[in-house]
Amino acid sequence: MIMRIKVGIFDEHEIFAHGVESVLREDPAIESVTRLIAEASSLDVAVVSAAQADNEAISCPMVVCLPARGIPAPIQRRTHVFAELPRETMTPHQLLGAVTAAVAGLRIQSTRPAAGPLDERGRCVLQLLASGADTREISDELGYSERTIKGAIQQIERALGARSRAQAVALAVRMSLI
Repeated sequence: MIMRIKVGIFDEHEIFAHGVESVLREDPAIESVTRLIAEASSLDVAVVSAAQADNEAISCPMVVCLPARGIPAPIQRRTHVFAELPRETMTPHQLLGAVTAAVAGLRIQSTRPAAGPLDERGRCVLQLLASGADTREISDELGYSERTIKGAIQQIERALGARSRAQAVALAVRMSLI
């Protein structure tokens, strides 16, 4: 038997909310999707912006979509927040997984890069990596030793949570760092 889930979307960004609604409507487990706050009391789960997470009308489990840049203000009603997903890297699969998990009472912890924005040298190194430059070419271009460039690449990988240079470039592009 397929679980039938009632979902509400409460987000002040119309285009983002429309995209979330499109993803949810494609899943056969989703019975209905609403954007009417008056229907919030009958929902199984709500997908909300950080600004809506403290809305008293929403008492069901919430999936909070975090802003593209920076960390949101503290969300007061943490007991109702079952997942926090960063907008810039959220995939349809992650959204559906978070909704399903929230309905089941499971909390999801998103993986956000631990470090803050990259410094200017880090962005320059990433741009050169994205263009296909190797360590020696980056060293020649920026005027640093190859050892310094290798260290910078390792710092970038750690800051972005990447396991390789290619993954660091892909994440940086997704996060609009380069």
